[in-house]
Amino acid sequence: MTSLDSEDQRPVWMVRVLCAAALYNMCWGAFVVFFPNLPFQWAGVVQPVYPEVLQGLGLMVGMYGIGYALAATDPLRQWPLVLVGLLGKVFGPIGFFQAALEGNLPWRAGWVVLVNDVVWWVPFGLILYRVYRNYIEEPSVRANFSEAMETVVTQNGQTLVELSENARLLVVFLRHFGCTFCRETLADVAEKRQELEAPGNRIVLVHMVTDDSEAARVLSRYGLEDLDRVSDPGRELYRAFGLKRGRLRQLFGLKVWWRGFRAGILDGHGLGFSKTDSFQMPGVFLMDEGQVVQAFRHNSAADRPNYEDLARCEAANTRMKKDLDMAAQIQKALLPKALPDVDGVSLSWMLDPTEELAGDTLNVIPLGAEHVGLYVLDVSGHGVSSALLSVTLSHWLSPERGQSGLFKQVLDGGKYEILPPSEVAAKLNRQFPQNLETGQYFTLIYGVLNTRTRLFKYVTAGHPAPFYAPHGAKPVQLYATGAPIGILPDVTYQDNEIQLQPGDRLYMYTDGLTEMMNTEEEQFGCDRVIEQIERDRKLPFEEGIASLVGTVREWGRQAEYDDDVAVLCLEM
Repeated sequence: MTSLDSEDQRPVWMVRVLCAAALYNMCWGAFVVFFPNLPFQWAGVVQPVYPEVLQGLGLMVGMYGIGYALAATDPLRQWPLVLVGLLGKVFGPIGFFQAALEGNLPWRAGWVVLVNDVVWWVPFGLILYRVYRNYIEEPSVRANFSEAMETVVTQNGQTLVELSENARLLVVFLRHFGCTFCRETLADVAEKRQELEAPGNRIVLVHMVTDDSEAARVLSRYGLEDLDRVSDPGRELYRAFGLKRGRLRQLFGLKVWWRGFRAGILDGHGLGFSKTDSFQMPGVFLMDEGQVVQAFRHNSAADRPNYEDLARCEAANTRMKKDLDMAAQIQKALLPKALPDVDGVSLSWMLDPTEELAGDTLNVIPLGAEHVGLYVLDVSGHGVSSALLSVTLSHWLSPERGQSGLFKQVLDGGKYEILPPSEVAAKLNRQFPQNLETGQYFTLIYGVLNTRTRLFKYVTAGHPAPFYAPHGAKPVQLYATGAPIGILPDVTYQDNEIQLQPGDRLYMYTDGLTEMMNTEEEQFGCDRVIEQIERDRKLPFEEGIASLVGTVREWGRQAEYDDDVAVLCLEM
């Protein structure tokens, strides 16, 4: 998708459409000016008494043609001219139909509406849709947070890093000064300034106006001209804080219209014109020592954050963050630091969580001289509750024979036998029924590899099937059966098996790998995973896994949808 910041500002088809519209309107306007009565003669209706009125309309049509010619020079930036033209071509037919229904115009005159208005709806609409897509698509990767903090300066020449060394920062990102909600935000900050600064905070306003004197004039209306402010017309700081351009629903939804009416008309904040990026979404962030400790990113332009809560929650938020960091360290300690040394097998894994705590986990477990167990599981949801169940399951699936659920004790001599994968899944299903209050459950793939025979037996419980890459052949996806753990009582699980050969690779993973969505809400999908695995066969084993996960993450980089990604792979 070409962005508005790219060099390609004149897509050929747009230029041709607008040039054709310009030529048509100029010709049609000239025709009406010189022959104002002729269209009425063709339509068989009474000619107007004052043809000068029609000639004036002809001049207006010709002016539209000049506007389209100007828009053709830079369609992606001159889109307001196209929007005005499209509105005219929509309202014109509405007026015709009303007049025709009332009997003031014959229906056969509709050919004028057809060629003058209706035929342009689709091409003009496609131009505006392309503009919309270009606006909401970010032109580059997310800006580097640390770099932006160290380079972007306030009107006093201080960076945000320097400001945050002496105080906590309440950073308020605005849309544009013509926005009703931004005016409301400035009024809220002015009204509650004493409370917002009382906890030791320092307020920083971020805007997109290039001329700082203009920003100072606007802020002076609210008594905020003395606050630290940052001009960010290139939106580097916005993107560094993860603030994107809004979609139509976020900018023009019913909630936005209703709140805009209340804020702009009833509350008197008014409405102005935008000189900057009117698609940019706002946000509010509380920062301490250069780190974001609390964030509010608007889901719609009409959202109204509680600034006092944001300003006062820092202490509790810091304590919670420390607790989460400690919990994350405990969870990471349960992951395999060094994979077991298994004869004839190379093992590698990668876990990429979206938050400090993950619901996904995996492990490789020695089960004796000739057997090794491998599992990947995915607890539903995210955050603390998912991580707690994940940690509990990691202990349950440990190699300690007296405590693990992977073995059964044989009465004769107190020995232990390895349970088949299907029995392990059934045992888990009995011991971990779904929590009715949280609705929590988990999916699992667990397998046992016989390192001597290279036979791999596995079970899937609501989990995606593994990918199998035979040596010298195209990768395929294996079979997956069985319900998720905890959903249904008394489920019967089935063992699957595959005979591995030297050079074969087997990939077990969580659904974040295949279900990652891009901005078009399109999943990465199994077919793309297979193609990527095939491309990465030439890479060293561990580099191939990193390449696969990196490709999936890049696919979903700009999308709102996100999920943990875990991959465990073996190579014979």
